[in-house]
Amino acid sequence: MLSQIDAASRNNTDSIYINVVTNEFITFNGRITIPKIPVKELSYDSSVAIIESIAGYIPEFLYRHELLAERMPPSEQHSLQFARKTRGELLEFIHLFKIDLRFGGDSSNVVERGDSDHYPAYTTDRVYYKSRLIPVLGESVGESIQYFKSIRLLDSTYVGSDQYFHTFAVFEDVNRKDLTREILAKLDNSIFNISTELYSFIEYDYFTSCFNVLYPTADEIEIAVGMYEPIFLSILSRYKDIGELLPIDTIRDHFADSITHDEDRLSLNDAFLHSLKRYFQRFSISRDDDLALKGWWRIDIET
Repeated sequence: MLSQIDAASRNNTDSIYINVVTNEFITFNGRITIPKIPVKELSYDSSVAIIESIAGYIPEFLYRHELLAERMPPSEQHSLQFARKTRGELLEFIHLFKIDLRFGGDSSNVVERGDSDHYPAYTTDRVYYKSRLIPVLGESVGESIQYFKSIRLLDSTYVGSDQYFHTFAVFEDVNRKDLTREILAKLDNSIFNISTELYSFIEYDYFTSCFNVLYPTADEIEIAVGMYEPIFLSILSRYKDIGELLPIDTIRDHFADSITHDEDRLSLNDAFLHSLKRYFQRFSISRDDDLALKGWWRIDIET
């Protein structure tokens, strides 16, 4: 079904919003019915009709994506996750588009009540989603997109000891909000047109720094890769020896127009920061009385 989406297909959507817990969703010009979903897990067999309905409204978001056989992380058992491989100048990226299908709307939209084993069936005119651009290790997607591994931003080692024994544990800090703030503190936040406290285009997820592509058409994904690759290399150099990933001379040659090298750190130059400001100025946020009552904000994009 996904492979049959034509490149000329166009979305039939309205606006993008974020709700009070800053989840993104997009509305479309119609309604679909989401059947009762098992509380335990949404099986792929039962999702075929759902994908068919959704794909009719957002084919541009699903174009050249494939459904992940196993959800990442496995705990997101009520989502559908679609992935597409793309390449920047030096790095590989995965665009991961995730749709959350659990009921979270108005009770007036319920068409069949739920029970202890199932969420209610409901009608909706929107899709809640996450759209992450994830830098990945190239060898991990060489044979299959299904088993990609991110370029980890932070590996911390804790060493505990007592009088007789040493205990070693390697762990990953999973406080995503704090790590997102830490990443943003390393950037010039004047590039963003929207407050990062309300909505952040750069976010810690999948053990790395990811970029949120709000309207992920094929063209927008490619633009985002071009914008984000130098940003990510700059961020990574604050956490790790960048030379272990790529030779500094190679980075300098490919990103002479955007990156400067100072000792062991990479920085974004003024010309590229100006380009980033122009990119993020395309996005604006608004809220009227009606949206305030709903706890929503609308995000508009200049194309």
